[in-house]
Amino acid sequence: KQWYQRRVRGGMTGQEYGCGDCADEAAAGTCVECATAECNKEMKAVEFECSPYTYTDSKWTEGETKTKCFKLEGTDGKCNTPASDATNEGDTKFTPANKGCGACADGAIKCETVSSALGLSALLLPLVAAFFALC
Repeated sequence: KQWYQRRVRGGMTGQEYGCGDCADEAAAGTCVECATAECNKEMKAVEFECSPYTYTDSKWTEGETKTKCFKLEGTDGKCNTPASDATNEGDTKFTPANKGCGACADGAIKCETVSSALGLSALLLPLVAAFFALC
């Protein structure tokens, strides 16, 4: 027997769970087939945040309003960000995907995949260091 289930890439899809093959009309990337009982378990999503980026004044700027993203419970949330030398044209053009949610697509140019937890630690570590410097 085969089962099908939702697929996660930058968020949970509306694909229902069920038995049998994925429907031919299922949108690409929304359904995955497997042949073990483990894949018939419900996938639980948890929320995390990523930053969207915009290109202005010849540089990429992190948006102030974070994008709400979803990941499977127990996994690391991934965000896609522009590489430090990314531009908005030619061979160094970064193309944002899913408002920052999810890993960089295969073959993406000047894109870096970062952990959503890394963004938080990058903010907290300097604060912790400053606190200890005061003590």
